Amino acid sequence: MTPDPGTRKDTYLFSVAEPICILIDFHALPPGRHYIETDWIAPSGSVEQHDSYGFTAGREAPFHYFSCLRILRNGPFKQLFTGTDRDSRFTGAWNVHVYIDNERIEDCLFEVH
Repeated sequence: MTPDPGTRKDTYLFSVAEPICILIDFHALPPGRHYIETDWIAPSGSVEQHDSYGFTAGREAPFHYFSCLRILRNGPFKQLFTGTDRDSRFTGAWNVHVYIDNERIEDCLFEVH
């Protein structure tokens, strides 16, 4: 996991203000059509974001996939009443479930503070 998919610097602790990205390299996919899904699970247990991507794998180089989560800022009125630009329900332990062709292949845990 990384705040910047261009750097590939692994980290599992993020600020609520930074993007959170998961990068996955597939090296042994059989040629043909595949479908990747990611579920971003908030500390409350709810799915905050669901991403899906269909692609066709060939025999050439490995396939690289990334999905990013950005925690939305509070609107101006909520900021006025709460005194913060981020919702505190997004801080804590998160999980990302990664599926390929409807089979769960990865779970990644990370912390947002």
